Amino acid sequence: MKFSIRRVSIKKLLRDLVLPLKYYKFFRIDAKLFREKVTFPKFREIESDIEKIFSRIDSNCVYLKMDIEGSEYRVIPEILSRSNRICGMTIEFHDVHFLRDRFNDSLNLITEKFDIVHFHGNNFGFVSSEDGTPDVIEFAFVPKGSHKNIVNQLTTPINGLDFPNNPFCQDYVLSIEEN
Repeated sequence: MKFSIRRVSIKKLLRDLVLPLKYYKFFRIDAKLFREKVTFPKFREIESDIEKIFSRIDSNCVYLKMDIEGSEYRVIPEILSRSNRICGMTIEFHDVHFLRDRFNDSLNLITEKFDIVHFHGNNFGFVSSEDGTPDVIEFAFVPKGSHKNIVNQLTTPINGLDFPNNPFCQDYVLSIEEN
């Protein structure tokens, strides 16, 4: 058995201890949290689809957080058909480099109804040697017109907000301009 001891700053230690508590506190509000495998189409009874998830929610202010390992492209039309019930969403896009056209098409569809308010590259994945784009990127969206201060240029990481997914590697510096 091998043990590794390394120095950790008090600030990092406190952040690592407080973060799960903040997460728990956030979801203690009057909210429903569904953690289940979402597929499209649904193959087995234990799986869910977007229709099943939305049928269980009475609210017209749904915050959708989606990390479904490459299947996000398949469910985006289903999600957008319910855009009037979504007050915000975070989607992690996978295989951005290999599915560049599908990624761009999906982002264009989403931005017809939603504004991008934040994005962050996942530094566990690789970066395209062609243009420096990470293969996994998470985007946060709000409905168009719901936020007064949408910026035209976003650059990440933002100090104090973004943290590397892999703490042992440098975070990716990214910027986009919306037209």
